[in-house]
Amino acid sequence: MAHLRGGCPRRAHGGGGGPGTLGPHRAGRPRERLQTAIGINAAAFHTASLGGVSASGAVLILFGAPWALSISAVLAVLSFTALTRLRAAEIPRFVRVPELGTGITAAARYAWRKPGIRWPLVLMVFVATFGMTQNVLFAAAARDVGFDTGPGGYSLYMAAGAFGALLGAVLSTRRRTVGVPVVVTGAVLFAAAMIGTAFARIDAVFVLSVVVLSLLRVMFATSAEALVQLSTNPAIRGRVSGLYLVIVAAGQTVGAVVVGGIVQTWGLSAGFLVAGGVPFVAGCVVVALTVRTWGLRGSGSACDVRGPRRRDDSRGR
Repeated sequence: MAHLRGGCPRRAHGGGGGPGTLGPHRAGRPRERLQTAIGINAAAFHTASLGGVSASGAVLILFGAPWALSISAVLAVLSFTALTRLRAAEIPRFVRVPELGTGITAAARYAWRKPGIRWPLVLMVFVATFGMTQNVLFAAAARDVGFDTGPGGYSLYMAAGAFGALLGAVLSTRRRTVGVPVVVTGAVLFAAAMIGTAFARIDAVFVLSVVVLSLLRVMFATSAEALVQLSTNPAIRGRVSGLYLVIVAAGQTVGAVVVGGIVQTWGLSAGFLVAGGVPFVAGCVVVALTVRTWGLRGSGSACDVRGPRRRDDSRGR
């Protein structure tokens, strides 16, 4: 539904953790199932954010704005109806832990003191604000500041992005471990792909680069969300997920304005360089900080999801 409605990040995930939190609850306790559920949920969001624009653009071209708005309204109603049909009685309820506190401020303090949550959130601030601005960059690539391919070119770029995101979604569900090294590596690789795209001078090369960077974007995003949720005590997971979604949504909103201004002033290549360069530097800084303080190999930063095992909820505190 989010895919056809244009990939709106707030609606795709919902508020306050929404499906991002319900997914782990419905998956049950085996960590392999939990990792797969989180990966599918996050992959659906990021695939929709790229493919949804392409689908809605096709409806606009073929049938016009009234039909596009009507379909969006119908799908919004269907999404709300699906939420009301959830069997709330079957969703596990966790006992509130007083020492974890209440409210989003307590969630922020909790997230900051846990490296497995802190570093993915820090990276997501920079990646969401600068790196997740493909809609703006692809639109610029289709204009005279880029390859001047018009609406057809824009649809092609969005379709290529959706294809890459789908590949990344499939690969993310097959991941067996997730930890700070995986998340940092994913952020750096995605940023490097964005930087490399700035030097694409041929349309075909640009399309191929779009597939690669979209794949890496989803791989990073799913690993970051999985690590955040697997590292969080279930009693506070909803609020931490809400904090994560605020960062993603706010970052994309602000980043679209910033990167759009850069493209308008200095051109498409400059936009891709900034969109990739800032997250790349942030990733390198996180590597330096984690190596200095506690090391990428220690402190229980990796979550093994190779098979079912008993979970000790006290570790999440």
